[in-house]
Amino acid sequence: MIECKEICNLLSDLIDDELELNLEKEIRRHIYKCEKCSSSLNTFTKTLDLIHSIKSQPIPLKVHKKLWKVIYIETRHLKVKYGQKRRSLGKHR
Repeated sequence: MIECKEICNLLSDLIDDELELNLEKEIRRHIYKCEKCSSSLNTFTKTLDLIHSIKSQPIPLKVHKKLWKVIYIETRHLKVKYGQKRRSLGKHR
């Protein structure tokens, strides 16, 4: 029998219709009987609906440049941390 914690971890897959049919049926039966899981599913779907209803806004150029600078610094740090060779941008071998 599936537990609430497992269902909580599978809500995204349930909504995206990515579960095997038997598992989906078991989850839906549980949600039908369990007020906590039913509420979680309802909250999750409403949150997704709200996110999808938000109109995207362009990022100001200054913020865009700063974001990419941070991404570059962080990924460079990860490459060094995990022993990958660093390569200069724009230079190809």
